[in-house]
Amino acid sequence: LVYLGMASTSQDRAQILAAQIRKFRLEADNPIELARQVVDRLPPNLTGADFSAISSGAMRMSLERLCNDAEDELKKRQTVESNLTLDNVLDEWEDDRLKPVVTADDLVEASKCVVPSVSAKQLADYERLRLQFSST
Repeated sequence: LVYLGMASTSQDRAQILAAQIRKFRLEADNPIELARQVVDRLPPNLTGADFSAISSGAMRMSLERLCNDAEDELKKRQTVESNLTLDNVLDEWEDDRLKPVVTADDLVEASKCVVPSVSAKQLADYERLRLQFSST
């Protein structure tokens, strides 16, 4: 029986989250900086799968923000240019503006939608088993 346990330190949790968001475009210069900003605001009993769900949710939020920005611009400009379409607006945007940016707030908000995979009771049970079966 091998039991690895959950990340218990802030640093370990930040490294897991940073690995999940490393390919995203972020508001911070690097993933570990952004992860350190948010891990202490997240529930303590998160697994790697939970961090993955948070990362996906944060990306979804950044994409929704980008879509809302495009739609808002379209609505403003359609008062003057009635034939304008969303495609026209997006064609005019620079490539950099078309890429979603994940923020610390996105990560924190996404965490509110994730139910930790391991309950506090389960975590205590796993720890009890670890202590019972670990070699000293």
